[in-house]
Amino acid sequence: MKKRYIYMWVGMILLMGSSCSDFLNENSKNQTYVTCIEDLNELILGEGYMPMQFYSANSFTGTCAVGPWIHVMDDDSKVNNNSAASVVYVNSLGSFHYWLEQPFIDATSLLAYTDRTWEKLYKHINALNAILYELEEYQEEKQYARLKGEVCFLRAVYYYFLINIYGRPYYEPTALTDQGVPVKLSEQIEDVDYRHASVAEVYKVITDDLEMAVKCLKDVEQTSIYRANEMAARAFLSRVYLYMCQWDKAVAQCNEVLKSPYTLLDFTQLAATDNKVFGNSPEVIFSNGDNRMLGISNSRSQYAVNGGSANTAGQAAAFMASDELIALYDQDKDARFHYFEWAESRYNASQNKDFRGYYVTFKLSRNYSDGDLVSDFLTLRLPEIYLNKAEALAMLGQEAEAASVLEKLREKRFISDAGVNASGKELSDLIRDERRRELCFEGHRWFDLKRYAVHPKYPLRKKIYHGFDTEHVGRYDCFYVLPEYTETGPNNYMMPIPESEIFINNGALRANPRQDPEIVTEVES
Repeated sequence: MKKRYIYMWVGMILLMGSSCSDFLNENSKNQTYVTCIEDLNELILGEGYMPMQFYSANSFTGTCAVGPWIHVMDDDSKVNNNSAASVVYVNSLGSFHYWLEQPFIDATSLLAYTDRTWEKLYKHINALNAILYELEEYQEEKQYARLKGEVCFLRAVYYYFLINIYGRPYYEPTALTDQGVPVKLSEQIEDVDYRHASVAEVYKVITDDLEMAVKCLKDVEQTSIYRANEMAARAFLSRVYLYMCQWDKAVAQCNEVLKSPYTLLDFTQLAATDNKVFGNSPEVIFSNGDNRMLGISNSRSQYAVNGGSANTAGQAAAFMASDELIALYDQDKDARFHYFEWAESRYNASQNKDFRGYYVTFKLSRNYSDGDLVSDFLTLRLPEIYLNKAEALAMLGQEAEAASVLEKLREKRFISDAGVNASGKELSDLIRDERRRELCFEGHRWFDLKRYAVHPKYPLRKKIYHGFDTEHVGRYDCFYVLPEYTETGPNNYMMPIPESEIFINNGALRANPRQDPEIVTEVES
């Protein structure tokens, strides 16, 4: 077989508008020769999948495309800036937590830094485009279908994050005209200015890729939760169809996943300090990407779980579970309340600096071993499938079946009273609350709030308040306000398009209008 080669674009600004000859001259040292299909397998592992690493409380920013800021922008988190360690964390993530107009800015130096999310997601996509092109030389090889399925799955995942981070939520009446993100499916280095595809066009790419992944990965044995299989593609496709309000298609994909060997873990049989989400769990289908939760929300203290004896030795991280989230749990009956550790510790008693509260500690593998590591933003679990199906059935008017599906999940979470007796909007609200209780701090809530805002049947738009303690005395004296989602004017639910990309593409890309938030002294009732 003739030798073919593939260019891996390491360290470049992707979607660049420079000439092809200039690009090849500048990057010729980065070409990697492909001589067999195993080379492509290695390239998928190295350039297609995201790196996975567990980050301690001392280092949590991570290496993946989706930053830890995904966990601090919604209504599930609040800042606690009274701990000794919190200054570092607030400086790193505070501009996101408070929805500043330009969140990619260092709070200490006030200097802007590169948005690595945009850069890394398109880097992965460009690599996958090139791998997909090269794969066509090996159609007769045994690994061909599996590798093509993995490539299509990963490309869909990266476009899903791009559209949900930088674009508008899918709303069928306006999806053909709503601003999305650029789409590139060719392996070619093109001397063109890239423009926004519509939201509908981006979702068409995502669903096409996932449907191809399902086809290619059919009957492929999964050797690890860290590599995609057919059920991972179907699970993700059920989520995407849910976002698109294509309820019947979402149910169909959920039904296929529910036929698989994955099973729900019975949380009611776990100890309070046991991990709840971990790689060897029977309900984990797929995971890829870093885990930063130990640094974002962890008391780093002796355990004093859920009202246990207070400790005085700990040092708390800056971000805690919000009061609103904690209030959703029945602390006596819902075993998921043990996601959180109650910590009470005083950094400086003379100044009454008190940072007691609930920290997300026992959910995403605090005490992990080999094979247990899971991502905090891209982990597909069977409970999501139950929630996706219940939501879609409720929207189709099949409320009795929706309640039955929800009950099956709740039976593995509630010590008692797992039954569901609700209909209409009450049932929809219950499913949303259940989704929030189950999937908090796994990368769902920010995107869910966006799609709820344009929901065709039960829209939900809310202001979010994030408190700030200016004097460091243990209480908020002001609040930053994220306004309700809006279709016109500034909208901080969408991250800013990097200015460098707008410049390189000669203005063909348009900025997402944002503004600095209002600051108030009281929360509206």
